[in-house]
Amino acid sequence: MKISLSGASPCPRVPASIFKLGMTKKQKFPYLVGSKWTAKQKTWGWRHFQVVNRKNEGQWVFAEMVASCDPNVRFWLNAKQLKDRSLWQAGWQSLEEMNENQEDTL
Repeated sequence: MKISLSGASPCPRVPASIFKLGMTKKQKFPYLVGSKWTAKQKTWGWRHFQVVNRKNEGQWVFAEMVASCDPNVRFWLNAKQLKDRSLWQAGWQSLEEMNENQEDTL
């Protein structure tokens, strides 16, 4: 069986666009949901959060954060902010670990 990728779909029920090479966009923040974060400053009274949902709106990706100790504390933020090390640190860190990491970077 010969498959042609020149525009026509080899399967009548599958759109030809699926078979075009290089047309899929790389998803931004692919491992966002389920990731754990520590806020450098208390946020809504807490520091430890987990991403429970994501939302794509145009070029923007938003993460729904939930406090690990209080599931009623929830908010959405631009996922790009999670890359800002002055605001967030990946994983759940203790204050001691955060202070050690800060001293290492000085």
